[in-house]
Amino acid sequence: MNLIFDTGERESPKGHALVYFHDRADPDRYLVTYLVILPVAIDPSRYVPQALAGRASRELTTVNATALPPIPEPVDNLEQLRAIAQHRGDDVLDGGTIDTDEVERLIYVVHEMTQAYEQLYRAAADHWAVESVAEPDTETVQLLLMSELDRLEELARLTGQLRYAVDGQDTRLVEETATAVERIVGLLPESYNLRDYTALVQAPGEHSRRLAALLLDRSFKLCNEEYEALAALDEQIDTERRLHERES
Repeated sequence: MNLIFDTGERESPKGHALVYFHDRADPDRYLVTYLVILPVAIDPSRYVPQALAGRASRELTTVNATALPPIPEPVDNLEQLRAIAQHRGDDVLDGGTIDTDEVERLIYVVHEMTQAYEQLYRAAADHWAVESVAEPDTETVQLLLMSELDRLEELARLTGQLRYAVDGQDTRLVEETATAVERIVGLLPESYNLRDYTALVQAPGEHSRRLAALLLDRSFKLCNEEYEALAALDEQIDTERRLHERES
């Protein structure tokens, strides 16, 4: 079944979706249900009283996804529900046009949509799992084994190399060194404020490089817990940042 996403992405479903249907007999009337993909499967047989367990367990199957209600219900204000879905971060699916008096058909369509939505979600979840367990590259492993101070010293070394490559217009070395600089920056605390550090090092203006130097100096002081020097340094950084913005 081809699901139509009004809101959300087919490649990355949220796992919970509002589904609306058009009433064939009344174009202004809508019916809705809500699809939920369970992160933890439910085995209903575990909740059956022991006296009934023998017979009931054979008839119950594990629940991985469900539609509530199983038969779409009419709504007075679809736009209000869509607004709620947006606030909750739900996907919104257009279920198409249906005959509301064909109950068995309604149940079948909802069941098929639930299965199709679950398949999309499971496929995306498998992809997320592969990404999350991907092993870091050798360079990243080496950096992870370093102390924070060692990472900063390596960053200072690469900064000099990157500036040399930029001044010499060595495109290949610039790309390689910039990647290495970004790798280190990504492993340092956000409090160091190095988000635009790589770009500053490569920028041609005097104030850009001066700002980069001040940010690196500030990072060393944070790492060494020289907090008393930060106030004056932050003032210099603010000044250089304003000059850099004018320069660029």
